[in-house]
Amino acid sequence: MSNSDNKSSLVQKLWSALKGPDAPVETLDSDRKKIALTLVLFEIASSDNDLQPAEHDVILRVLETCFSLSMTEISELIGEATSRKIGNFDLYQNVRELSASLSYIDRLDIAKAVCIISLADGVVVDMEERLVASITSLLKIRSSDLDDIKTSAKRFLDTE
Repeated sequence: MSNSDNKSSLVQKLWSALKGPDAPVETLDSDRKKIALTLVLFEIASSDNDLQPAEHDVILRVLETCFSLSMTEISELIGEATSRKIGNFDLYQNVRELSASLSYIDRLDIAKAVCIISLADGVVVDMEERLVASITSLLKIRSSDLDDIKTSAKRFLDTE
């Protein structure tokens, strides 16, 4: 199995809860949820002012797996998210809305994705650490789970 296949398989496992019987509570419409998650993931990846190809690749795979989107649909989603970011984007409001609309298991998966993306370029700056801490707090992730999430994210990237 290639590194790409391993990464894709692991991302699929990360996001399987979003498609399983423990589906999220639908208080946000699907398009809004997709845009909110896309904005959160890109905000983490670009928080060091240097969006790396590895970070971008992980975001694409997460969106593809999470929402079963084609690359064309992902490009459109990223375009829509980018246009909204130019307007009144509030990272913390987006995270609060995601948190309110998802089960705890789904919020854990988002926290894992956030940690993976923060580590994907091999450099974690203070701003990334603060954003990860803020996002996981807004997602109401228990501290006992956060250590496991960080370990899982490091393991995920070590298998590339």
